Order: sequence, then structure tokens, then C-alpha cells
Amino acid sequence: MRPSQASAGRRPERLAPALSPRAGGVAERGWSDADTADLPRRERPHRVRVAIMALGVAALALPPVLALALWATAPTAAELDARWHRDAGFDPLARFPAREATASALRIEEVARPLGLELAPERADRRPRLLPRMRSDLGPLWSAARATFQGLRSPGAALVALPPPAVEGLDTVSSDLLAVRETLLGEEPPRWERDLAAGWNAPLPDLLAHQRLHRLLALAAYRAAVAGDRDEAAAWLDAAWRLQGSLADEPHLYAQLVAGSELQDELALLRVLPAPPDGWGERLAEHTVRSQVHDALRVEAWLAVQSLHRGMPFGRSAEPPEGYVLRRVLAPLWWARVRHGIGHVVESVDHAIARAEREGAAALGASFVNEERGRIPRWSGFGRTLATNLLDAPLDAARFELGVELNRQLIGLAARRDRGEVAARATVPSAVAGVAWEQEPQNGRMVVRASREVPAAGPHPLPLRAALPWPETPARP
Repeated sequence: MRPSQASAGRRPERLAPALSPRAGGVAERGWSDADTADLPRRERPHRVRVAIMALGVAALALPPVLALALWATAPTAAELDARWHRDAGFDPLARFPAREATASALRIEEVARPLGLELAPERADRRPRLLPRMRSDLGPLWSAARATFQGLRSPGAALVALPPPAVEGLDTVSSDLLAVRETLLGEEPPRWERDLAAGWNAPLPDLLAHQRLHRLLALAAYRAAVAGDRDEAAAWLDAAWRLQGSLADEPHLYAQLVAGSELQDELALLRVLPAPPDGWGERLAEHTVRSQVHDALRVEAWLAVQSLHRGMPFGRSAEPPEGYVLRRVLAPLWWARVRHGIGHVVESVDHAIARAEREGAAALGASFVNEERGRIPRWSGFGRTLATNLLDAPLDAARFELGVELNRQLIGLAARRDRGEVAARATVPSAVAGVAWEQEPQNGRMVVRASREVPAAGPHPLPLRAALPWPETPARP
């Protein structure tokens, strides 16, 4: 045998001597026949290991699949536009056309500045660099005004003497406040600029300053009523009504809620006056506060849709934060999530308004907001966040409407009492479905109350019950 062949024949023994027959095979290692039979099973991967690997692959594949589904099902801005117009049934730009501020509004801005109140919109060129708060020396006056009207919104409220800080404060600002009143009553009603095409950047008067100025006017009316000066009280109330009315046709929800709060101050004061000023019954009969709030709520949903066209959903930049490694991948998914959220807002707003108008008090319970919010998927963080700030509005709208209705009844009943009519039990329907007004004579009073309670979204709501003095008189033959 040649050396090359011999070395070739001995190579298996050098590489694997334990498996070579000439070296004794496996027996030389001490393995049994059972171990040899089990060798193929030991070389196969264990089933648990295979299952773990499969789960790992599925976990890695699931996020891309979900991301693709999120992106593929997200509605476009055009689809959301069409959905909104179908649900709302009106065009905001046609219903609320752009306009400039009237001369009376500009004049009110000027005469309110000595009080430390800046009503001009935040981005207006005419706005000085002032904070929207009252003068520092008027803090006690503002605290007294707030406490006075919170007390008027409680059951059993009555006209009482104002505390000294309120009297002294009103004396301090009497000339400035009188200039505001004369401007409101002597010129056309003020109207602020409007531009819905600017989206959430649309100009609005400073609503905090607006509300504080209104409360000062109402407090002056309260002071005149306590002094028994009916004409002065009526003039101050008329000025407050005109200022409140400057927000009544604004299509922005926050402006409508502020106007509703101001209206509640006026209604609360009217309920404790010995006699309502002339013309307030007709004025309240024409006031459609509930529909105005609902329209503003629809416009808020429309503004959310329009923000997609501007690349500024929710008033912020639509670009993912700087520094994302996979920015080109994450940006489309971020946009898809935003579009889903705005789509959920449009649907929830439409459903909440339709339910409130159809079911009324039966739907507007303490759980209304949670029920409507629960219709939005939990994964829709944008939709839930924005809708949470909007879904209180139907509750506020119903309370505003019921407050107006109660005051209208009190004014009508006072007129019947003054004509010498006998107090009689009656039931009066309400514009809010599921609510009726019960009128019942009790111990020289006419008690008017709602048949069921509607919860309030904000603090210090007006009670849905009032009592009108009505001395008992003998029935006519």
C-alpha cells in the first residue's frame, strides 16, 4: 500500500476515533444501546424552543401589520370634510362670514382699558402689552362681585346690601364704568372681528376680560336695585345684555360658554328683582342659546378637520419630534393616528348633539360625558383628549336653555299676578325633551320647578326652581 493510501485509510480514526470500529466504536466511550437510540431525538430542536421562536417572529411582525392597518384605514382630510358636512348640514364659512370689528367694539376696548381690562384679541396690532386682568387695586372689588353672583345662583337668593369692598370699588370706577355703559347703550351693538378661515388662530376678544367687565356691569345693576332705583338697574342690565350679546353669535365654543355664564348672571339677578324691567320677556323669548352652543360645538369639530389641511392638528405642528431615527416611517403613521382621532371627534360630536336633541333629559344624566367618551376607541388618544373637552357642551346648553325658560315663566306669571289673576296649578312643556315645568301655588307663592334635574358641567349653576311671591286672593265668581 502506498503511503498516501494508508494515510487516507487511517484518517477517520484520527478525526473520530470514538466512532471508528477499529477503535472500539461507541462501546469504547461507555455508551449503551439506549443512548444510541435516543441520539436522533436529542439532535432535533425541542418543541418549546420552536414555539418560543414562532412567538418571537409573530411579535416582531405584529407592529408592522398593525401600523399598516392603521395607515390604510385612516380617513383622508377630504373624507373627513365630506363626513362633517353630511352630519352638520351647514357651511360654517357661509353661516359665519368674515367681518371686521365694529366701531362700537373698538370704542369699548378703549373705554375698558382704564379698568385694566384688555378686550382686543391677543394677536391684534391694536392690543397694548397689557395682561388681561383688572387693576391691582380692584382685586377686592372683583372678589366681592364674584361672591355676590355666586350667592345669587343659590336657592333662596335675595337682594341684600353689598359688602363694603364692593361699594367702595364701584365708587372708585364709577366714571370709567359709566363710560362703558354709555358706549354700549348709545351706539350700535358691538361685534368683534371674525375669520373662521384662520382656523384655531381666528381672532377672539379676550374672554376673561370680557367676563369681568360684564360682571362689573351686572354688579352696578345689583347695587341700583338694592337702592330701589329701578331705572338705573334697568340701564345697567341693558348694558350687560348688549355686552353679553356681542358673543351670542360667535361660532367658537369657548365664546358661547362664556356668553352662557354671563347670561346666568343676568338671569340670577332678574329672579330677585321686585319687578323685571320692561321688554325682558320678549328678549328672552327670542334667545336661542341651546342651538347656538350646539352650532359652535359642530364648528369646533370642523376646525379640527380644517387643521389637517393646515398641517396643524390640535393647534400644534404635525411633524414628529426632531431626532426620530425612522422619521420617514413614523411620520405617515403619526398622521394616520391624527386623522383617526379627528374622525372620532367628528363622529362623537355628531352623536352627542343628536342624542341630546332627541332624548333630552333622558340622555343628559351624570354619566353622559363618560358614555359618549366611551364610544371612542381607547387607542385613539387624540380623539379622546379632544372630545373630553367638548362633550360637556350639551349639558351646558341644556342648562342655559332651561334657565331662560324658567325666567320667561317667572316674568309671565308676574304679569298675570299683577293683573289680579288667581294662582293656579299648571304644567308647561320645555324645549328640552323629557323635561316639563310644574307650577304650583304654595303658601302665598307660586313655585316653579323642573320635573327632573339636568346635571351641570360647571360650578355654581342656576337652580331649576324658583318661587314667585303671589298673595292669595279670593277666587272670582
